[in-house]
Amino acid sequence: IPAPLLETQSGERWRREIAERAEIRLLGKFHGFGYFVSSLVEPAFLVLSPRQDSPSSEVKVVLASPGAEDECLRALRLGVETAAVPSDGWEIYSAPQQIFTPANWMPRSQSDLLLLDGLNTGVLTRVGDLFDVRQGIRTGHACFLIGEAEFEDLRMKEREYFRPSATNATIREGRIFPGEWVFYPYDEHGPTIASESDLRDRLPTYFEKKLKLVKGELQKRAKTDPGFWWLLTWERGWQHGRQPKLVSTYFGGKGRFACDNTGEFAVVQGHGWLWRKSVPETDMVGEKANRWFFRTDLPFAYLAIFNSVVFERLLSLFCPRVQGGQFDLSNRFVDRIPIPDLSNAEASDADTCASLAEMGRKIHTGRRVELDHLEDIVARIYRTTVRSVR
Repeated sequence: IPAPLLETQSGERWRREIAERAEIRLLGKFHGFGYFVSSLVEPAFLVLSPRQDSPSSEVKVVLASPGAEDECLRALRLGVETAAVPSDGWEIYSAPQQIFTPANWMPRSQSDLLLLDGLNTGVLTRVGDLFDVRQGIRTGHACFLIGEAEFEDLRMKEREYFRPSATNATIREGRIFPGEWVFYPYDEHGPTIASESDLRDRLPTYFEKKLKLVKGELQKRAKTDPGFWWLLTWERGWQHGRQPKLVSTYFGGKGRFACDNTGEFAVVQGHGWLWRKSVPETDMVGEKANRWFFRTDLPFAYLAIFNSVVFERLLSLFCPRVQGGQFDLSNRFVDRIPIPDLSNAEASDADTCASLAEMGRKIHTGRRVELDHLEDIVARIYRTTVRSVR
């Protein structure tokens, strides 16, 4: 079965109904995509038996890294079980039945279970408690994205309808690199171009060179009005105005988080991270929480955390891995990830926050960061060691 089926919210009803009539005897997962050549997601497998009056107290867990699958299966047939830190790229162990509830059947390594136990101390909160992770634009066609040369070819008045974009191609190394633009004919009140003749008058170069050539294709898009064929499929109303945000790609890991502290970039395909935690009445009365957040050093402190090896390990525990080894950074997955609440002065150390913010600013501006120092700080926040998460 596809491995994500073991932990997605949409699969919970399926897991619950199975659990009512059967018990799990074995859960396994092969990391990577090489064992079944045509697989687009990581494969998992399970063995069930009819529910008995005296259910089994343990579940056999089987995990293998790419290339170690056959050796792992041979060991399973021989009844081998491994230590908590396996060295052969695979592990087999027995876990208590009760840790696999219908909410999540995903098999974890023994080291992952130890790490998760350490995170459930009550010191940390969750991403979803602090950030509102929102989906980026879905353009519906490649014509709405243009490069630097095409942007320079436009008239000055036409350029007003484009915004620099934060995409999978431009978010890297913890920064947003310029060079890609998205057609965005919207303001705080919605679409700003009311008719095709208006479109032709306002954007003559872009209309003739790009839009006119694919008009038929744009009119056939699902979930769009053919009468307003030049509009994006999903422009995401939260981006009508320009507000600062942290950003992430749709799929990614370390290096795929960045900071748009001016709000000039439009997120395409990826996600915008807006601060959602209520602001105390004593702090910036009347300001929205996100505006307050970006008046502090906190965005850069979180930028440093999100671009660490330690946080990437947490992504591996909560986010499905897709073809190419990247993680699905959708909000339904990242919302559950434990993170520190750096806005809580009583629960966070001021010197630690300052160090993280300094490193985050260096990442943001492309300056050199002492990576070992960064990883040590983040590991201490999570009450673990760098060695244990590698």
